[in-house]
Amino acid sequence: MLDRLTCIPANILKALQTNLDIKSRSYKKPTLSALFLLNNMHYVSLALKHNAWIGSVVGSGFIERIDKSVDEIQLLYIVA
Repeated sequence: MLDRLTCIPANILKALQTNLDIKSRSYKKPTLSALFLLNNMHYVSLALKHNAWIGSVVGSGFIERIDKSVDEIQLLYIVA
C-alpha cells in the first residue's frame, strides 16, 4: 500500500512534465519553447528541493533527472 502511495507524486510530476513538453510545442520559435520549459522545469526542481516530504517521496534520483532535464533545456536555449 505504501509503495502505491509513493508512486502517486512521481506519476503526477511525470504527467506535469509531459504536459509542459506538449505546451512548449505551441510556441513557433524554438527560443520561446526552450524558455518556457526552462522556466517551468526550474521551478519544479526548486519546489522539489524545498519541500522535504515530496523530495523524499520521489527520491533524489527523480530530482536529479529533473535537474538534468533543466541542463539539457539550457543548452537548447543557448543553441536556439
